Amino acid sequence: MNYFITGASGFIGRFLLGELIARPNAQIYVLLRGASYPRFASRLVRFGATARRIHIVEGDITIPGLVTERGREALPDAIDHVFHLAAVYDMAMSDEVAREVNERGTRNVVDFVNGLSGSVRFHHVSSVAVAGPHLVGPYLEEHFDRGQTLDHPYYRSKFDAERIVRDECRVPVRIYRPGIVVGHSKTGEIDKFDGPYYFFDAVRKFVPLLPKRLPLLIVEGGLLPIVPVDYVVRALDVIAHRPDLDGKVFGLFAPDPPSVGELVAQLVSLAGGPVVRRIRFPPLARLANRIVACATRFVPNWLARRVSEWTSVPTSVLGQLFTQTRFDDRNTRDALVGTGVRCPRFAEFAPAMWAGWERADRRAEAGTRRPDPELRC
Repeated sequence: MNYFITGASGFIGRFLLGELIARPNAQIYVLLRGASYPRFASRLVRFGATARRIHIVEGDITIPGLVTERGREALPDAIDHVFHLAAVYDMAMSDEVAREVNERGTRNVVDFVNGLSGSVRFHHVSSVAVAGPHLVGPYLEEHFDRGQTLDHPYYRSKFDAERIVRDECRVPVRIYRPGIVVGHSKTGEIDKFDGPYYFFDAVRKFVPLLPKRLPLLIVEGGLLPIVPVDYVVRALDVIAHRPDLDGKVFGLFAPDPPSVGELVAQLVSLAGGPVVRRIRFPPLARLANRIVACATRFVPNWLARRVSEWTSVPTSVLGQLFTQTRFDDRNTRDALVGTGVRCPRFAEFAPAMWAGWERADRRAEAGTRRPDPELRC
């Protein structure tokens, strides 16, 4: 079985490599830029002798044709599965970067797949970000364009990338929408500080200032479709090889996603803080969601920056505190019946997240908690 992967050097990609290489007859072809060779090669050591079944294909998702002339020499005659993971995830990204990598890059991958001979299946790793941060109510796997507001380059680019796959791909397609991907559910392994991890630093900063004997009251806030990376790749691997699932979309996130309030309560507890009492009043959360949606347009930049500096949370993430979207993963649960693959609940992997973050944070140099934009190609 021949596999072609974009984004294998990224966080999800390197875990997916581990799943695929465990298949005895797998030959894996990895699209890689020249600058990424040394770092990627150093990570292959953990695969031992099986690393010989991983082949580097020179190329870049941002170039037409995807693969260089030398890269084409490394390709097999037939490819069975193409996994497209390469993208830039950066909540401070510009429109131009979003268009060049996430949109035009996806179109280049689709053109490449359309030009392959034989029977090939395309697996596009999209994101729950296609729903945007302000949609109120359910967003099911079969939903796509619901007139949602996409007021950030990242959200727009993920929506447009999925649209390109839907409209232009001429081979069988399966689309996967992971939620907010966090560290391994057992080890906590993580390589970047973003998403919910921004709250970790804020909690650690403020817990020493809180009275221990008085409960901390917080508003419940919005829902966070968090998902550990090991569940994402196990589900990808299993669903990709099951029959009769072409054309479907698969949501990937923890069951009963935690609210922002639940996240903060868990973190405060892990940091040794006081008991947290969550104020559950849905109308207040919905009102806050509308206020935040308006505030992102009208709040002065200097004020937004000041709040971000005070909390250690970027303004783009603060705008998601009261998201009221409820995501669905029925297709995923149906596809995984009988496989033994399940996603643990947030309370089960929260301690591993905290421990993994603390280990990584101790190794990080001062002032480097904000990750560099991650180009996974």
